[in-house]
Amino acid sequence: GKIAQILDTAGFTPGSLSAQARQLAGMANNPWGRFQLWLIAGVTALCGGNQFAGIVALETVLFLIIAGISFVALGWVARRLWGHT
Repeated sequence: GKIAQILDTAGFTPGSLSAQARQLAGMANNPWGRFQLWLIAGVTALCGGNQFAGIVALETVLFLIIAGISFVALGWVARRLWGHT
């Protein structure tokens, strides 16, 4: 019955939109879907509403986070294997 958010792009998954609608209606919902919608909408807005730039920026940041965690884990394993501190 009320407009909660206007989305200018089609880059959102049906599951995330459904989770947001269910949350607004006070029904059980998927917190991960709401987080995904919030994250994509925020990054897209940060990039001036350009969906492509927003998705590229988001994927780049996620790649860097995963790469950083991987390098730390590999360093930990290497220290364990070769006994260096």
